[in-house]
Amino acid sequence: MPTVPQTHATGSRRWTSHIMSGFGETLFGGSRFVRLALSPFILLLAIVMPLLVGEWTSKVAVLIAGMEFMCVALLAGFWLPARIGRWAFRSVAGLAFVGYATYLVDQFYFTNKSFRLFESRTAVSPRNALLGFVIIGLPSLWYAIFGRFRLREPHPETEAAQITPITGDHIDNVSFTDDAVRHVRCNGVTETIRWADLHEVSILTTDKGPFEEDVFFLLIAADGKPGCVVPQFSDGFDKLLRRLQQLPTFDNEAVIKAMGSTSNAKFVCWKRRVV
Repeated sequence: MPTVPQTHATGSRRWTSHIMSGFGETLFGGSRFVRLALSPFILLLAIVMPLLVGEWTSKVAVLIAGMEFMCVALLAGFWLPARIGRWAFRSVAGLAFVGYATYLVDQFYFTNKSFRLFESRTAVSPRNALLGFVIIGLPSLWYAIFGRFRLREPHPETEAAQITPITGDHIDNVSFTDDAVRHVRCNGVTETIRWADLHEVSILTTDKGPFEEDVFFLLIAADGKPGCVVPQFSDGFDKLLRRLQQLPTFDNEAVIKAMGSTSNAKFVCWKRRVV
Protein backbone atom coordinates (compact mmCIF):
# COMPACT_ATOMS: atom_id res chain seq x y z
CA MET A 1 0.00 0.00 0.00
CA PRO A 2 1.48 3.39 -0.97
CA THR A 3 2.46 5.51 1.99
CA VAL A 4 4.79 8.25 3.06
CA PRO A 5 6.13 7.60 6.58
CA GLN A 6 4.66 9.55 9.45
CA THR A 7 6.53 10.65 12.54
CA HIS A 8 6.03 8.35 15.52
CA ALA A 9 7.65 8.85 18.92
CA THR A 10 6.81 8.00 22.47
CA GLY A 11 7.61 9.20 25.96
CA SER A 12 10.40 11.74 26.45
CA ARG A 13 11.63 11.34 22.88
CA ARG A 14 8.31 12.67 21.58
CA TRP A 15 8.28 15.45 24.17
CA THR A 16 11.79 16.72 23.37
CA SER A 17 11.24 16.35 19.63
CA HIS A 18 8.05 18.42 19.86
CA ILE A 19 9.72 21.22 21.82
CA MET A 20 12.73 21.55 19.55
CA SER A 21 10.92 20.94 16.26
CA GLY A 22 8.35 23.63 17.05
CA PHE A 23 10.99 26.22 17.95
CA GLY A 24 13.38 25.22 15.17
CA GLU A 25 10.78 25.14 12.42
CA THR A 26 9.55 28.58 13.49
CA LEU A 27 13.07 30.02 13.53
CA PHE A 28 14.23 28.36 10.29
CA GLY A 29 10.86 28.35 8.54
CA GLY A 30 11.36 31.36 6.26
CA SER A 31 8.68 33.46 7.96
CA ARG A 32 8.89 37.12 6.96
CA PHE A 33 7.68 38.19 10.42
CA VAL A 34 10.43 36.20 12.17
CA ARG A 35 13.03 37.53 9.73
CA LEU A 36 12.06 41.19 10.20
CA ALA A 37 11.55 40.91 13.95
CA LEU A 38 14.83 39.15 14.80
CA SER A 39 17.29 40.56 12.28
CA PRO A 40 17.82 43.98 14.01
CA PHE A 41 18.45 42.31 17.39
CA ILE A 42 20.82 39.72 15.91
CA LEU A 43 22.77 42.43 14.10
CA LEU A 44 22.94 44.56 17.25
CA LEU A 45 24.08 41.54 19.28
CA ALA A 46 26.86 40.79 16.77
CA ILE A 47 28.12 44.37 17.03
CA VAL A 48 27.86 44.79 20.81
CA MET A 49 29.14 41.41 22.04
CA PRO A 50 32.87 42.03 21.44
CA LEU A 51 32.58 45.49 23.00
CA LEU A 52 31.24 44.07 26.27
CA VAL A 53 34.20 41.75 26.90
CA GLY A 54 36.21 43.01 29.87
CA GLU A 55 39.14 40.62 29.65
CA TRP A 56 40.00 38.55 26.60
CA THR A 57 41.13 34.97 27.16
CA SER A 58 41.35 32.02 24.79
CA LYS A 59 38.03 30.63 26.08
CA VAL A 60 36.30 33.99 25.75
CA ALA A 61 37.69 34.45 22.23
CA VAL A 62 36.38 31.04 21.16
CA LEU A 63 32.98 31.75 22.70
CA ILE A 64 32.67 35.16 21.06
CA ALA A 65 33.80 33.77 17.72
CA GLY A 66 31.15 31.06 17.91
CA MET A 67 28.43 33.55 18.81
CA GLU A 68 29.50 35.91 16.01
CA PHE A 69 29.40 33.02 13.55
CA MET A 70 25.90 32.07 14.67
CA CYS A 71 24.68 35.66 14.25
CA VAL A 72 26.11 35.93 10.74
CA ALA A 73 24.76 32.50 9.77
CA LEU A 74 21.28 33.35 11.06
CA LEU A 75 21.24 36.59 9.09
CA ALA A 76 22.43 34.71 6.01
CA GLY A 77 19.67 32.15 6.48
CA PHE A 78 17.05 34.88 6.82
CA TRP A 79 18.07 37.01 3.84
CA LEU A 80 19.96 34.92 1.29
CA PRO A 81 18.17 32.71 -1.26
CA ALA A 82 16.90 29.42 0.17
CA ARG A 83 19.54 27.32 -1.61
CA ILE A 84 22.25 29.14 0.37
CA GLY A 85 20.23 30.04 3.46
CA ARG A 86 19.38 26.43 4.28
CA TRP A 87 23.06 25.59 4.68
CA ALA A 88 23.51 28.63 6.89
CA PHE A 89 20.69 27.41 9.14
CA ARG A 90 22.18 23.91 9.24
CA SER A 91 25.55 25.35 10.26
CA VAL A 92 23.81 27.18 13.12
CA ALA A 93 22.26 23.90 14.26
CA GLY A 94 25.62 22.13 13.96
CA LEU A 95 27.31 24.76 16.09
CA ALA A 96 24.53 24.50 18.67
CA PHE A 97 25.21 20.77 18.93
CA VAL A 98 28.94 21.38 19.37
CA GLY A 99 28.21 23.94 22.07
CA TYR A 100 25.98 21.64 24.10
CA ALA A 101 28.31 18.68 23.62
CA THR A 102 31.20 20.79 24.93
CA TYR A 103 29.07 21.92 27.88
CA LEU A 104 28.20 18.30 28.68
CA VAL A 105 31.80 17.08 28.54
CA ASP A 106 33.01 20.01 30.63
CA GLN A 107 30.46 19.45 33.40
CA PHE A 108 30.94 15.69 33.63
CA TYR A 109 34.71 15.40 33.19
CA PHE A 110 36.32 18.72 34.11
CA THR A 111 34.41 19.77 37.21
CA ASN A 112 33.89 18.20 40.61
CA LYS A 113 30.19 18.97 40.72
CA SER A 114 27.89 16.16 41.75
CA PHE A 115 24.85 15.20 39.68
CA ARG A 116 21.65 16.44 41.32
CA LEU A 117 18.25 15.44 40.03
CA PHE A 118 16.48 18.57 41.27
CA GLU A 119 18.02 22.03 41.03
CA SER A 120 17.56 25.43 39.39
CA ARG A 121 17.25 25.42 35.62
CA THR A 122 19.62 28.39 35.42
CA ALA A 123 22.44 26.66 37.29
CA VAL A 124 25.58 25.57 35.43
CA SER A 125 25.55 21.89 36.35
CA PRO A 126 25.89 18.33 35.01
CA ARG A 127 22.12 17.84 35.19
CA ASN A 128 21.32 20.95 33.13
CA ALA A 129 24.12 20.14 30.70
CA LEU A 130 22.58 16.71 30.11
CA LEU A 131 19.09 18.15 29.67
CA GLY A 132 20.34 20.77 27.24
CA PHE A 133 22.24 18.17 25.23
CA VAL A 134 19.18 15.91 24.94
CA ILE A 135 16.55 18.61 24.33
CA ILE A 136 18.56 20.97 22.12
CA GLY A 137 21.89 19.41 21.20
CA LEU A 138 20.73 16.13 19.68
CA PRO A 139 17.81 17.63 17.69
CA SER A 140 20.23 20.29 16.40
CA LEU A 141 22.60 17.58 15.20
CA TRP A 142 19.71 15.85 13.42
CA TYR A 143 18.77 19.09 11.66
CA ALA A 144 22.38 19.79 10.70
CA ILE A 145 22.64 16.36 9.04
CA PHE A 146 19.17 15.83 7.57
CA GLY A 147 17.73 19.34 7.32
CA ARG A 148 14.74 18.59 9.54
CA PHE A 149 13.99 18.15 13.25
CA ARG A 150 11.53 15.29 12.88
CA LEU A 151 12.78 11.73 12.99
CA ARG A 152 10.94 10.74 9.82
CA GLU A 153 9.41 12.42 6.80
CA PRO A 154 5.82 13.43 7.71
CA HIS A 155 2.80 12.42 5.64
CA PRO A 156 2.35 14.91 2.78
CA GLU A 157 -1.23 15.82 3.71
CA THR A 158 -0.13 16.66 7.25
CA GLU A 159 2.94 18.50 6.02
CA ALA A 160 0.99 20.64 3.58
CA ALA A 161 -1.07 22.13 6.39
CA GLN A 162 2.12 23.16 8.23
CA ILE A 163 4.12 24.74 5.41
CA THR A 164 5.04 28.36 6.02
CA PRO A 165 3.39 30.73 3.54
CA ILE A 166 5.91 31.90 0.93
CA THR A 167 6.91 35.54 1.00
CA GLY A 168 9.43 37.66 -0.88
CA ASP A 169 12.49 35.82 -2.14
CA HIS A 170 11.97 32.95 0.30
CA ILE A 171 9.93 30.62 -1.89
CA ASP A 172 10.07 26.90 -2.53
CA ASN A 173 11.93 25.59 -5.54
CA VAL A 174 11.08 22.47 -7.51
CA SER A 175 13.07 20.89 -10.35
CA PHE A 176 13.27 17.52 -12.01
CA THR A 177 15.45 15.33 -14.18
CA ASP A 178 14.73 12.18 -16.13
CA ASP A 179 15.31 10.26 -12.91
CA ALA A 180 13.67 12.22 -10.09
CA VAL A 181 11.82 15.29 -8.76
CA ARG A 182 13.63 17.50 -6.24
CA HIS A 183 11.76 19.98 -4.04
CA VAL A 184 13.60 22.47 -1.81
CA ARG A 185 11.36 24.17 0.74
CA CYS A 186 11.89 27.79 1.79
CA ASN A 187 13.33 26.58 5.11
CA GLY A 188 15.95 24.47 3.34
CA VAL A 189 14.36 21.05 3.78
CA THR A 190 14.85 18.96 0.63
CA GLU A 191 12.44 16.28 -0.62
CA THR A 192 13.19 13.93 -3.48
CA ILE A 193 11.13 11.27 -5.21
CA ARG A 194 12.19 9.09 -8.11
CA TRP A 195 9.82 8.82 -11.07
CA ALA A 196 10.09 5.05 -10.78
CA ASP A 197 8.75 5.25 -7.20
CA LEU A 198 5.89 7.64 -7.99
CA HIS A 199 2.56 5.95 -7.23
CA GLU A 200 0.07 8.80 -7.01
CA VAL A 201 -0.29 12.48 -7.88
CA SER A 202 -2.94 14.37 -5.93
CA ILE A 203 -3.81 17.98 -5.21
CA LEU A 204 -4.61 19.09 -1.67
CA THR A 205 -6.54 22.33 -1.27
CA THR A 206 -7.23 24.25 1.94
CA ASP A 207 -9.49 27.08 3.04
CA LYS A 208 -6.57 29.40 3.95
CA GLY A 209 -6.48 31.35 0.67
CA PRO A 210 -6.11 33.77 -0.88
CA PHE A 211 -3.50 35.35 1.40
CA GLU A 212 -1.76 32.03 2.18
CA GLU A 213 -0.74 29.17 -0.03
CA ASP A 214 -3.78 26.90 -0.38
CA VAL A 215 -2.91 24.50 -3.21
CA PHE A 216 -0.37 21.69 -2.79
CA PHE A 217 0.61 18.95 -5.21
CA LEU A 218 1.26 15.66 -3.43
CA LEU A 219 3.74 13.33 -5.13
CA ILE A 220 3.20 10.11 -3.21
CA ALA A 221 5.57 7.16 -3.39
CA ALA A 222 4.91 3.48 -2.85
CA ASP A 223 6.31 1.06 -0.27
CA GLY A 224 6.86 3.60 2.48
CA LYS A 225 9.37 5.73 0.54
CA PRO A 226 9.36 9.52 1.07
CA GLY A 227 7.40 11.74 -1.30
CA CYS A 228 7.08 15.46 -2.01
CA VAL A 229 4.64 18.23 -1.10
CA VAL A 230 4.94 21.01 -3.69
CA PRO A 231 3.10 24.33 -3.17
CA GLN A 232 1.53 25.72 -6.33
CA PHE A 233 3.61 28.93 -6.30
CA SER A 234 6.97 27.17 -6.03
CA ASP A 235 9.64 28.32 -8.43
CA GLY A 236 9.64 25.81 -11.30
CA PHE A 237 6.13 24.57 -10.63
CA ASP A 238 4.80 25.30 -14.14
CA LYS A 239 7.47 23.11 -15.72
CA LEU A 240 6.70 20.33 -13.24
CA LEU A 241 2.99 20.49 -13.99
CA ARG A 242 3.64 20.18 -17.73
CA ARG A 243 5.79 17.14 -17.01
CA LEU A 244 3.13 15.58 -14.79
CA GLN A 245 0.52 16.10 -17.49
CA GLN A 246 2.57 13.79 -19.70
CA LEU A 247 1.86 10.85 -17.37
CA PRO A 248 -0.50 8.34 -18.98
CA THR A 249 -4.17 8.90 -18.00
CA PHE A 250 -3.33 12.08 -16.06
CA ASP A 251 -6.66 13.71 -15.12
CA ASN A 252 -6.56 17.38 -16.15
CA GLU A 253 -10.18 17.82 -15.10
CA ALA A 254 -9.14 17.09 -11.51
CA VAL A 255 -6.60 19.93 -11.80
CA ILE A 256 -9.29 22.32 -13.03
CA LYS A 257 -11.61 21.34 -10.18
CA ALA A 258 -8.80 21.78 -7.64
CA MET A 259 -7.96 25.26 -8.94
CA GLY A 260 -11.56 26.30 -8.26
CA SER A 261 -11.71 24.79 -4.78
CA THR A 262 -11.83 27.07 -1.73
CA SER A 263 -12.30 24.34 0.88
CA ASN A 264 -10.28 21.50 2.40
CA ALA A 265 -10.33 18.80 -0.26
CA LYS A 266 -8.19 16.28 -2.10
CA PHE A 267 -8.23 15.62 -5.86
CA VAL A 268 -6.54 12.55 -7.32
CA CYS A 269 -4.99 13.32 -10.70
CA TRP A 270 -3.05 10.15 -11.41
CA LYS A 271 -2.38 6.71 -9.98
CA ARG A 272 0.06 4.12 -11.21
CA ARG A 273 -1.72 1.08 -12.50
CA VAL A 274 -0.88 -2.08 -10.56
CA VAL A 275 -0.24 -4.97 -12.89
